[in-house]
Amino acid sequence: MASDPPTHTRSRSARAAYASVKLRGVLALTIGSLTGVLLATLPSVLGSGNFFGGAFERARLAAAVAFLFAIPIAIASAVIWQFLSVRGRDGPVCAVVLGISLVAITLFVDSYGAGQPSWEILRFTAPYASCGGVAGGVTWFVEKYLAGKR
Repeated sequence: MASDPPTHTRSRSARAAYASVKLRGVLALTIGSLTGVLLATLPSVLGSGNFFGGAFERARLAAAVAFLFAIPIAIASAVIWQFLSVRGRDGPVCAVVLGISLVAITLFVDSYGAGQPSWEILRFTAPYASCGGVAGGVTWFVEKYLAGKR
């Protein structure tokens, strides 16, 4: 006599669908974060007159610093995005605003103790915050594209 599985366990197809949704979200967040890091790294590479002399070293250092900032921003955005999704606020505008605000807040808090005036910190933060906005938009687009909701 075979016993029936408990009702609280998920079927195999439900578990596979849940895993697919989570994998899709992680992949979208990774691609979006890489886009933001690439955009934040470009000015340090293209800023010098001699592109080939030391550009690789500058790009590697800038990418490492950008990744140090991108990891906690990506974790925080995933948590906040889950909160927004439950409330139906998961559109492209929300994704862009979330990216801009998290990057701006992170850089502002990180730079505030340096003794610079707030206006200078804000001027320094604005280009990177726009990179965060692009990263948020790319993350939203990739997630919708992978979900088949083009």
